[in-house]
Amino acid sequence: MKADERINLDGWWNYELFSGSTHMSGRINVPFPVESRKSFVEYKGRIDKLIYTREVELDDADGQRTVIHFGAVDHDASVFVNGILAGSHSGGYTPFDIDITDYIVNGCNLLRVEVFDDTDASNQARGKQCVDDEPHGCFYTRVTGIWQSVWIERKSMIYIESVKVDSFNSDGNAVFSLRLSRRPDNLTLSVSVNDEMKLCMNADARDLSFSIHVDDPVLWSVAKPALYHYEVALSSGDIAEGRFGFRDISWDKYGFYLNGERTPLCLVMDQGYYPDGIYTPDSADAFRDDIIRAQKLGFNGARLHQKVFQEEYLSIADELGFLVFCEFPSWGLDASSPATENIMEREWTETMELYYSHPSVIAYCPFNETPVNQDAGLVESVYRLTKSFDPARPVIDTSGFHHVVSDIFDIHDYEQDGRVLEEHYRRDYGVLGYDEYNSSYDGMTPLMLSASAVSFP
Repeated sequence: MKADERINLDGWWNYELFSGSTHMSGRINVPFPVESRKSFVEYKGRIDKLIYTREVELDDADGQRTVIHFGAVDHDASVFVNGILAGSHSGGYTPFDIDITDYIVNGCNLLRVEVFDDTDASNQARGKQCVDDEPHGCFYTRVTGIWQSVWIERKSMIYIESVKVDSFNSDGNAVFSLRLSRRPDNLTLSVSVNDEMKLCMNADARDLSFSIHVDDPVLWSVAKPALYHYEVALSSGDIAEGRFGFRDISWDKYGFYLNGERTPLCLVMDQGYYPDGIYTPDSADAFRDDIIRAQKLGFNGARLHQKVFQEEYLSIADELGFLVFCEFPSWGLDASSPATENIMEREWTETMELYYSHPSVIAYCPFNETPVNQDAGLVESVYRLTKSFDPARPVIDTSGFHHVVSDIFDIHDYEQDGRVLEEHYRRDYGVLGYDEYNSSYDGMTPLMLSASAVSFP
């Protein structure tokens, strides 16, 4: 393998499944979850432990690093290389990578991924995965194990671990935040935008921040989703590239504004489930098809509901000018438990890091329909965490029902008759619509109906 060369590990792995007295083994099609038809296992019972194994041929690292990447594994994953634990990750929805250089040999290497996923846990984010044996109501088939792509990549000795781009303005200034694999020694870094060199500097720390300027920027919008391509290169040989867009967002009691223009939000609620793959579509073409279909129906965005979507979805939304509300799959978490704050601090922060640089993402929502006995301090703390991470986007503390502190007063009303629904909102400010918790609306915070299912006769 050469630097930046990849080995795609999607496809056939061996598996072992333990469920009470049941023990199954065979082959599984990664990255489809074991419950799905596309996995060719389609086991939907309780799973105590799931083990994946696969052999892969690797040559000598020769002064380079070898990194394995996982798009997402639900929920706790331990990764072994040639029988040695190389690393682990907890959380079923965000990507992670592990440097396996010190564990590989020249030739055949055995990869082993052990997965534990207790969907019944009293404090584990599961979204709309059903805790019962059969899906029902608004709950869907459970998801266990690897459900996004896996690949191995050869990197230079010092490489770029992450890139965050803040270009959310109309003045053409983009701030890049980089994290390197370790502190560099005598390296330079260069940045180009749309093939035009913008910066060359010494890389003298593991965490780097710098600004570049684009003259007369074309702003990203729904009608014209202008994107700029960037390339960040280290003199060690590592390169990171991606896209960003310049745009302003703001909000007040009269509505939402994109680049200073009031933009009514007409959003579809996308739950990200697929008939044969459950959480995983056949390809990113499914994301594109869904977005285009929604646009043709008159929607200009989506509330991504109770799931962290693959980054490919966000990239396509950037490209097509589709607005996105980012929501965490908080169902399953105990909103009255202090332990939830630690879980959210880790998993929700990883989610925001995934979504941050995409201009299509215009709002965050860490919780959904938390109960009346929620810990108000917990909800407020997560709201503050979110605002601290990204002060530029509005935050809904908990979608629907009982708000604590929120940039948007978000309500859910499931009245099916459109005329009755209309009557719900002909009353004075105060109790709004069908709200069993009687949350009080102040008349000043932006108001949004974000969950409904209605027909007009």
